[in-house]
Amino acid sequence: MLGQLRNEIGKRGVTSSSDAAADEELVAAAKNGDGLGFESLAKRHQRRIFALAFRYTRVREDAEDIVQETFRKAFVHLQKFEGKSSFSTWLTRIAINEALMSLRRRRTLHGVPADWNLREAVFLKSVCAAPGAPLR
Repeated sequence: MLGQLRNEIGKRGVTSSSDAAADEELVAAAKNGDGLGFESLAKRHQRRIFALAFRYTRVREDAEDIVQETFRKAFVHLQKFEGKSSFSTWLTRIAINEALMSLRRRRTLHGVPADWNLREAVFLKSVCAAPGAPLR
């Protein structure tokens, strides 16, 4: 039965209440130690999570990293999933949080360092200026 469910799930996207019911069965199986149950969940949602991550990052490699981290976190924290929302909603929230963290990290890497101050800026400007040129 679970094998047939996995095969059917792999053929279509997540859109209907029957898909949510199938997710519930796969989540229950995965919580009980069925690795294939979680693998089926990942295959079902992978394209949608990638599309979401790519909309945030616009960089394929970053989106792939977000997908990987999303499923890693979902796997690690699956026992904490209480089913108050659909698995799809829970997974989407993890992906959005990962995408936002990725954007924050990227901004931090390309932004001004936190310890940057005016004195250092003046010093660097004086060092970089041509000898004898006035500072602006």
